Amino acid sequence: MGHKIMILEDDEAILSILTRKLTSQLFEVDSTPEIENAKKLLEKTAYSVAIVDLGLSHLDHTGGLDMVKYINERYPNTRILVYTGNDNPDVRDLASQYGADRFMVKPVQLDELSMTVMSLCGEV
Repeated sequence: MGHKIMILEDDEAILSILTRKLTSQLFEVDSTPEIENAKKLLEKTAYSVAIVDLGLSHLDHTGGLDMVKYINERYPNTRILVYTGNDNPDVRDLASQYGADRFMVKPVQLDELSMTVMSLCGEV
């Protein structure tokens, strides 16, 4: 496939599971729990898809919205998949306004997440 994926998720267990799953699907995966590191990764690599958790240690579970906007504005060729525990319709609308291509609420079956990533990459 040759698609590069970046995962921004502050829960180390989820980050590890997603990384292993997508790597097993032959994606090249970079993952980080920190926004600043994600920005550095984006500067160096053209990603097909960025998977962004909205919570990122914020109590209102919307800390990742700024990152969605950042990616959309600076890296318009990178598709954005929001992967979050927040199912608030207002947050979903904001994520879409900020440039999210897909919005998935945890927990999500790993195969469903993989298929969504493949779809965003134009593989399905």
